Amino acid sequence: MKVITLEIADFTEACQRLFKHVMDSGFIPEIIVGIRTGGEFVALNMWSTLHTGEFSEGSRPSPAVAMVELHRPTTSMKQGLKGFLSHMPLWILNGIRMVESMALRWHRISPEDITARKAMLTESLSPTLKCLKGRKVLIVDDAVDSGATMLAVAEALREANPEAEIRTAAITVTTPKPLITPDYSMYKDLIRFPWSMDAKKVK
Repeated sequence: MKVITLEIADFTEACQRLFKHVMDSGFIPEIIVGIRTGGEFVALNMWSTLHTGEFSEGSRPSPAVAMVELHRPTTSMKQGLKGFLSHMPLWILNGIRMVESMALRWHRISPEDITARKAMLTESLSPTLKCLKGRKVLIVDDAVDSGATMLAVAEALREANPEAEIRTAAITVTTPKPLITPDYSMYKDLIRFPWSMDAKKVK
């Protein structure tokens, strides 16, 4: 297990490579749904790839972009530690990430928790995301840890849109057996993204 730091340029390149992986599989999304916060940046970078990279050629229409919000439980806990983390040396921050990852491997997510998350998301879905009909939908996030968040989002969208073709993608999958394995991914490492709470310590 290792921690990889992605600066802005590295992250942009990773999003482009991930999107190329999706397109090369023959799946052409008509709407990209980003899971805030990290998935929002992934979705927007994928969308911009269509206008700046090899996929900008031709008359293929650009996919729509939408966002959903369903924070992981650890996100709120980390918010309270943000100021503290900014003063810690990098080797300690890496160690904290590894300990957190190991804890996630052993933590069991109950079916009730998934149901609760799905219900919370279903209530907040925009009208657009409730009438996708038979469209091709790509759900994206920066990282899949336990997989609970992406699973809840995927199930909520599938139940609201049984005719839609829905696939999932993430920059990295950090645990060996998440509740949902994305259809597309790039890494199996712990990644420090540009917006991570400990990223400011990286020089």
